[in-house]
Amino acid sequence: HGDPVTYMVDVELEHLSHTSVDTPIMKYKLHKAWVSSIGELALDYSSKDVATFDVTFTYQFHTTT
Repeated sequence: HGDPVTYMVDVELEHLSHTSVDTPIMKYKLHKAWVSSIGELALDYSSKDVATFDVTFTYQFHTTT
């Protein structure tokens, strides 16, 4: 674990349109971010569904474009 300053990075996220995944409708940049929480991931090898889980980022500030 340690001090978050040792693993802070800038993270870029794109909010994609539901009609065109090639065109982001908004871009976010999380400055000095780190993962502060990862949710449970239940795997079911008999299913072909995409596995999902929650991830929480903590960050110093954000910008948008």
